[in-house]
Amino acid sequence: MGRPLERALGYYTRIDLINVRVKPEHIQRVGRAIQGRVKGTEEFRYMLKCLSIRPDGALDWAMDSVGKWYRDEEFVAWLAEYRSGGFVALWGQEGKGDAWAYEFDGRRGVSACSARRAAAKKGILARRARAGGVGTSKSNSGS
Repeated sequence: MGRPLERALGYYTRIDLINVRVKPEHIQRVGRAIQGRVKGTEEFRYMLKCLSIRPDGALDWAMDSVGKWYRDEEFVAWLAEYRSGGFVALWGQEGKGDAWAYEFDGRRGVSACSARRAAAKKGILARRARAGGVGTSKSNSGS
């Protein structure tokens, strides 16, 4: 996955976690990674430390999701090992306003996808939440 020049320079970018859930058997390990206690996460540890994990495995932003995120590909590849599905969408806040996303298949696979696809899923989950259905957490609505 090639990086546009803007991404390599680290423009401010917002990251949405859309329907992001960690598989139950991996909640403890991901929790330790968020605390900075898992080897192999050094390059994107600063990203992990901005997350929180709920007992049901939902990932949320504990801090602002806007930042200069330099290691999104490594972060997403690592997270794919533990995820049950969902999207990570990135929205450029400067420059040309680039947007890109990743989709998890729940079987350790991840692929690049359109940020519009991720935004559509975010909208569906938000409508369900307003109707009293599933998808009421910040991570499920992506906000």
